[in-house]
Amino acid sequence: MTLIYMLSEYKFNKGTSSSADGRNWKKQRILAICVVLLSAMFLFSTFSGSFSTQGNVSHTSKNQIQPSATSKPFHAKISNFIPSLPLSNNPIQLTSSPSYKVTIDVSGLNSGNSWQVFIYNNNSTFPPFFNEVFHTSLGIVYRNSTTSSSMIAYLPAGEYKLFAGPGTSFLKTLIFNVSSQTTVQVALPGYYSITVQESSLSAGTVWNALAINSTTESFDLVNSSSSSMVLYLSNNNYELLAGPISSYLFVQNITVSGSSSTYTITLPHFQKVTVDAKNVPPGESFTLEIINNSTTFIYINSTIGSSMILYIPFGAYTYTATLGGITSNNHISKGITVTSSTNIITIVFPLTYKVTFSENKLPAGTTWILTAYDNNYSQFYSNSSTGNSMMAYLPNGTYNYSVTAGSVHLTKEFNVTGAALSIAIPLPIVYNVTFIETGLPAGTSWVISTSNSNDTVYYYNTITASSITVLFPDGTYNATASVGGVHKLQEYKVTGSSRSLTFNFSKMYNVTFTEYYLPAGISWTLNAYNLNFSIDYYTQITGNSVTVLFPNGTFNATASVGSISITYEFNVTGVSQTLSFKFPSLYFVNFNESGLPLGTPWIVNFNGSIKEFTVNKISFIEANGINYPYTVGNVTGYAVNPSSGQLTVDGKNVSISVRYTATSSSNYGAAFTESGLPSGTAWYVNLSNSISSGAITGSSYTFSLANGTYSYIVSTSDKSYKPSSYSGSFTVSGASVSTSIAFSEVTYAAVFKETGLPSGTAWFVNLSGGAKSGAITSSSYNFLLPNGTYSYTVSTSDKAFGTSQNTGSFNINGAPASTAITFKSAFKVTFTESGLPSGTAWYVNLSNGNKSGAITGSSYSFALTNGTYSYNIATTDKIYHSSAGSITVNGKNISQAAAFSKYTYKITFTETGLPSGTHWSMTFNGATSSSNGTTITFNAVNGTYSYTVSNVSGYSAPSGSVTVNGANVPENITFTSPPAQGISPMELYAITGVIVAIIAIAGIVMFLRRK
Repeated sequence: MTLIYMLSEYKFNKGTSSSADGRNWKKQRILAICVVLLSAMFLFSTFSGSFSTQGNVSHTSKNQIQPSATSKPFHAKISNFIPSLPLSNNPIQLTSSPSYKVTIDVSGLNSGNSWQVFIYNNNSTFPPFFNEVFHTSLGIVYRNSTTSSSMIAYLPAGEYKLFAGPGTSFLKTLIFNVSSQTTVQVALPGYYSITVQESSLSAGTVWNALAINSTTESFDLVNSSSSSMVLYLSNNNYELLAGPISSYLFVQNITVSGSSSTYTITLPHFQKVTVDAKNVPPGESFTLEIINNSTTFIYINSTIGSSMILYIPFGAYTYTATLGGITSNNHISKGITVTSSTNIITIVFPLTYKVTFSENKLPAGTTWILTAYDNNYSQFYSNSSTGNSMMAYLPNGTYNYSVTAGSVHLTKEFNVTGAALSIAIPLPIVYNVTFIETGLPAGTSWVISTSNSNDTVYYYNTITASSITVLFPDGTYNATASVGGVHKLQEYKVTGSSRSLTFNFSKMYNVTFTEYYLPAGISWTLNAYNLNFSIDYYTQITGNSVTVLFPNGTFNATASVGSISITYEFNVTGVSQTLSFKFPSLYFVNFNESGLPLGTPWIVNFNGSIKEFTVNKISFIEANGINYPYTVGNVTGYAVNPSSGQLTVDGKNVSISVRYTATSSSNYGAAFTESGLPSGTAWYVNLSNSISSGAITGSSYTFSLANGTYSYIVSTSDKSYKPSSYSGSFTVSGASVSTSIAFSEVTYAAVFKETGLPSGTAWFVNLSGGAKSGAITSSSYNFLLPNGTYSYTVSTSDKAFGTSQNTGSFNINGAPASTAITFKSAFKVTFTESGLPSGTAWYVNLSNGNKSGAITGSSYSFALTNGTYSYNIATTDKIYHSSAGSITVNGKNISQAAAFSKYTYKITFTETGLPSGTHWSMTFNGATSSSNGTTITFNAVNGTYSYTVSNVSGYSAPSGSVTVNGANVPENITFTSPPAQGISPMELYAITGVIVAIIAIAGIVMFLRRK
């Protein structure tokens, strides 16, 4: 390189030289040419390099499909309930052999109607229609239905109660006795058809309608899957209840008055509730009773096993679960809120152990009653049997059992200690004692009462048959048979065998005692007796008359009400008669108390009659008169006004206000605390004594009050909110009190109605606020929502149907809103994936709101109605992507490819340092490309890659690596000339050649000079 520089500095001066110099110039030119030729022999090498790359990248899609939010609960108001009565036509007979043929004849049956009868042993405590579980143990002996005018039952001797009515109703109740073959006449009252129609349940849903009058024990219960049903009712007032399956909601009060009528009802939405009970012994039943928080809804169901399905309206409830028999032994009370989401009640009973009670002394078929209970009656079991044993399931603890069989009553203590237990009941040997009356008209009620001297063995019953047989052990007893005012006494002994006692009643005659002029509902007493009180009769009467049997003789009768008594003497002389008591006009004298804490006892002495009550009203009955004295009793800590006085009754009721005032001057805080209102919203509390809070903008307010009972009314200025209770009461009694008021938004019905789906097909509605309908099988569904704007999505479980209204919105603005959804036949649209690794999740979202959710298979199908839909396709593996597009459904199934490919990005290499137009090349990730320009471009997915730049004469560029991470990558390549280095062998050879050339040239020059 130094040599080349020296030669480049050599000067040629052609213009000023002489001829000699001209020759020299030629020589010099020849020398210069030789130097240039020699210098061209030097060759310079280029430099090359290599590079390698590695690394990872990630990418997030914007098309991730989000799950729905959690649903909100909402409630529906509900009301009273009466459990169902199974109306099977199967006669039920006692296990003991029937004794007598009983013919049951009916009259009053409308043409074309069937009728039913229900007979049970009148010794039973409750009527049978309260709960099916109780039937067998209550001694039901016969149930049947027919279209003929009579039925035939075979019944053992005894007293029975009969329910009968047309269709499924029970409108007639009577008591009859069986002691021989007999005929029972059932005269039905006049009745009418009452049609009940419902408009809210989906077609085919089984529902119940129940009309009941609890006073007359008359009712009709019908189950049906149609939208209407017919009840048969006689003239009266009834409560009408209805609901799906075995649930009942109070609907309205109805009156039947001489004609048929129709009632249309609308039921709220009911939700399926699954009950799962733990620790239920095999084959045992448990019972669930549910009431809502306002105690207007009651549901009772019982099942054998550990699970139960109920249908309950939305709302908050308290339930009590019992286990172990007719009156169960384990009680668990908890709360549950029924919403549109899945509802499960899990009940965990304590571990119980089988306790077997057995006896072997009673005659075969004898009914005995057993009750087992702990000291506080928290565990309780009761049952009856005609066999030799009973089984109860009880947890560990100390118990008493009580057994009654005939006149025998036995109580013992026992313990349950973690294992099954057998108890032999030490009943004595007993014998039949038959009590017989003679002389009474058939069907006359008489009373038998008998006991031993210490009352350890006793029996009492009212009988309409002429005899009754009772079991007694050996012993001496006194027996009293009573009818009317006559009492027959006998002493008898039981000594190892059965026996009978006969009570002979002389001829007796009906004496009817009737009162006049008493206000309706006023009770009065009757005491009738002979002069030596060997015959006497005493009773309290709420009607206006009573009929009593008396033998011939002279008697006194006294009728009394309040302070008024009327006494007459009467003679019975072989005929029936009526005795009238004409009371003077009587009126209520009411003392109305205020100021005392609720439940505080107080006393009033009015005209010599003293009454004490804890309620705020004490009433007396009095005739017209003047200056009746009264005194009001003192209550500790209170002054009373008035404390005494006189009043006049003058043809109308009289009311006296009694005010108690706390004698202490101390006041106490009565705090009201609000929740649920937006911050700063004004609310108000007004008390019964005209004290008002004014506008409250904080969350609490405290009154300063003396002792007393106060009522209150709560309100708010924001009418889109309401309190949980608008009114209530509280008592201040020597200490501060607090009351919590919960406000909630006023809600309105948002009704969705569908058309087009087959009956019973499930469909769904989800709202933007998170509320979900769950599966809807009826044609409509109601949300309860506050004011606002809501969006919704709709779908159905039957993919053969779809709707163009998958999404939409509606407004609630102080009134209900209704949205109609029309479903139409749908066609299968199948998306088939390719390009993804096996098992990779992918998604398809349609413009109508349908979403596939995560798909891990190779295809997914939607059910779509005719129309055009746009779609987006995404995957969880963000290296891959697929194109969006649209599809058109036009009366047939279609398929759409969902082809995934990896995302690629441009890597652009730009060179600097090379002369323009220089050809250069490079290798990237195994691929080689060249260019005469300044850039070379490759394509790659996310990752880190190495590259190598090929040789360019006289220039070099380094190798390297580049990372791709979701974007195009620019990369600069810089070429440089190689710097000076030490003499290589080739350079030494070249220099040697130059020196030889110079010497040769010098020799030539010298030669020329000599010339």
